[in-house]
Amino acid sequence: MMNLKLSKGFTLAENLIILVIVGILAAIAIPNIRGMYNQAQVNQATNMVRGAMQEAQREAMRKSKQCKIKFDTIIVNGQIRHRVTNELPQKCLLSDRLLPQGVTLQHNNNDTINYGMKGNTTTMKTMRISAPGVAEEKCLVISMPLAIVRQGAYHHDGGGISASKCKKN
Repeated sequence: MMNLKLSKGFTLAENLIILVIVGILAAIAIPNIRGMYNQAQVNQATNMVRGAMQEAQREAMRKSKQCKIKFDTIIVNGQIRHRVTNELPQKCLLSDRLLPQGVTLQHNNNDTINYGMKGNTTTMKTMRISAPGVAEEKCLVISMPLAIVRQGAYHHDGGGISASKCKKN
């Protein structure tokens, strides 16, 4: 009669090999996933800022009055956060736009944009939106007098923030 040995599972060596392979794959994947998450945060913040600018421009034309929005920073739960808000006394934005945590908004010249009652502006501004570990920073450029907004990828080579460094995607 033949004696059959029944297999009841994996050996310790086989389990350790599988564990090492899974660990290597996780070490490779986690930084990529984090970078994709941060890039999505930058894209969301860019859309929030652009939306706030367009809303203020529409409200200025709709109400036939000047509208002014402001870019500032506040502290929320011990973290520095950037936001787009109304510059009082005008209330052109229905609500403030609080950018995602970890996203940085930098801009040239002053921290406000003024829209006239026809939706035009006297402000030319370039904004750079970035986050740690993001390969592609975003930028918004608002031109005067028509307040046309251009969005692109920001290519910095040192120095200050400039519209010439905002290249269309």
